[in-house]
Amino acid sequence: RFVTYGLNPQAEIRAANLNYSGTATSFDLVIRGETVGQVNLPMLGQHNVQNALAAFAIADELGIDVQTAISGIESFDGVQRRFTLRGTANVVSVIDDYGHHPTAILKSISTLIDVTEGELYVVFQPHRFTRTRDNFKELKKSLETCNNVLILDIYPAGEDPIPGIRSKNFESNKITYIDSMSKVPEYLNNILNPDHILNFKMDESAYSPKG
Repeated sequence: RFVTYGLNPQAEIRAANLNYSGTATSFDLVIRGETVGQVNLPMLGQHNVQNALAAFAIADELGIDVQTAISGIESFDGVQRRFTLRGTANVVSVIDDYGHHPTAILKSISTLIDVTEGELYVVFQPHRFTRTRDNFKELKKSLETCNNVLILDIYPAGEDPIPGIRSKNFESNKITYIDSMSKVPEYLNNILNPDHILNFKMDESAYSPKG
C-alpha cells in the first residue's frame, strides 16, 4: 500500500511545528492525525526532516514502537560533510556541506538563511567541469539566494578543463571569484562579524579545518 509522509497536513505521517535551534530541528510527529511525540533531530533542514519522516513511515509499517523509532532517529548524528558544524570562533560558526547539485545547494542555503541571525557567507567550489557546464544557470541561481558568495576554481575530479568553463563566469553583485583557497581566510577576516555563519561547499581535498 501507499503511505504518504511530509509536511503537508494531509500526509499520513507528517511533521508539525518545526523549530530550529543551533544545529538541531525539533518537531511534533503526527501519525494519522494524532500527535504521538516530539522529535529532536540533531541536524538542520526540511530535507532532513523529510528523510526522518520516511524512516518513521517505514518503522510504522514494520510495527516498531513509536518511542523506539524516535530514540533511534534522535541518536543519528547525520552524514559527515552534510551540515557538519566544524567549529565556532568569535561567535562565527563554520558549517561544512558537500552538496553540489543546484537543488541541494538551494536547500542548504535556504535552511541557513532561516537559522542565521547575522549574515551568511558561502564559500563554494564547483565540482567537475562537465557538471559546471551543464548546470551553470541553475547553480548560479541557487548560489545567488545568498547575498555573499565566494567561488573558487573548479575542482576537476580527474576531468580535463573545458575551454570557456571557469568559476569566474559566476561573478555578479552577489558572487565574488577568489583564485586561491589560501586567500579566503584573509578575505573573510576582513568582513566577518559576530553572529555570521560561514558555509563551505568544496571537495574534501581542498578543505582544511585548520586553514
